[in-house]
Formats: sequence, C-alpha cells, structure tokens
Amino acid sequence: MVIDDLKKNTCHKLIAVEDRIPFVPGLSVADQPNRKYNTVRPLRDYHDKFPQLTVYLKDNIELLEIGAGDGLALNAIRQSFKINAIGTNLQEDNPAGSVKALACDLPFKSNYFDVVIAIHSITWEPDQKTVIKEVYRVLKTGGTGFINLFKFSEIASLWFGASFWENYSLNEYIDQYQFNGFDYQNKAGYRLRQETVSVNFKPITNSFFLQIDKI
Repeated sequence: MVIDDLKKNTCHKLIAVEDRIPFVPGLSVADQPNRKYNTVRPLRDYHDKFPQLTVYLKDNIELLEIGAGDGLALNAIRQSFKINAIGTNLQEDNPAGSVKALACDLPFKSNYFDVVIAIHSITWEPDQKTVIKEVYRVLKTGGTGFINLFKFSEIASLWFGASFWENYSLNEYIDQYQFNGFDYQNKAGYRLRQETVSVNFKPITNSFFLQIDKI
C-alpha cells in the first residue's frame, strides 16, 4: 500500500487508541496492540530534553509544538514567557491552542515560526523524512527546531505490536520514509546538529536529538 494510505490509517488508529484505551505502562508484549501512548507532558520534560530551549524563548516569538498532547507544557510555556504558541495533536477534542494535524502535513504557512519543538511525537509518523522537511518549511530564516525522536522502525512493532500495522509490510517503506540523519547532514539552507540521546551516560542508539537551524 502507498505511504499516503498508511499515514491516514495510522492517524485514525492512533486517535482511536488515544480516545478509548487508558495508558498502562506495564502491559505485556502480547497486550501491546492495546497500549496507549502518554499525552501528559509537563514543562519539566522540555527542560530535561532541551535544556537550551529557554535561551530561544524571547518575547513575542512564534512557537509551534508538534504533538502537544494535553497541552500542559504548552500552557506553562505561554504563562512563563511572553510568546505566541500553538500546538498540534491527534485528539478529536483538542486542548485550547492546539489543532488536529499530522506532522508530515502541517497546516501552517511557510517561514512563520521562530521555534518548533517536538518530544517523540515525530516517532509515530511513518514518513519521518517529510516531517523534517515540514519543520524546515514552517521555520523562519534564523529559526530553530528542537526534535527528540526514535526511528519509526524501532517503535512500530515494539509499542503497539505487529497487529496494529496489519495489511502493511513495514520493511517495504521504512528505509525510504523514516528519518536518516545522513540525508540531512549537508543539506543546503540549514545546519543540523544530531546527537545520540544518553541516559545515565549510556547512549540509546535508536533515539536522536536534532537541532535544526534554518539559515
């Protein structure tokens, strides 16, 4: 099946899971098709993931959060800094200041945001390469994107289980559509700093921090 069908069906399935099934971290592998990703994300998560972020939160900037979840962090950012901020998520009933959207098809005009942030939300996008291009598109010249993600191939079968992706052969498109840092290292128009994420000084080789500076 084509990637557009996969993106559409993935979006619908994730919405269904988010709306109907509670998040239970202790589920067994056999039960993982029923697992729900956690949409509660406090501001301290951003301080942990992006400690340099506050340097970029200057007065009156435009900020986009991809995958804002319940909006807790986004609201805290609005209250703590004099900025304009909007988020995206997959919920039918969006928190104030958020819109329903896939990251690979952002409903915003080009060259608009000073800062774009995303913690693991891009992990769920089958077409991660297009997401990176979308982040670049909506950033202003001089703007910066902060992205933390796992490769789609690492999360696809492990989190929800293979049955979640029934009727799709993941191997047929993963290499073509998932994030690959080598595709962007020498891209004209922006600098990209890629680091392997570390926990307790041990690298997690399938998790990445990206800082995209649009020049």
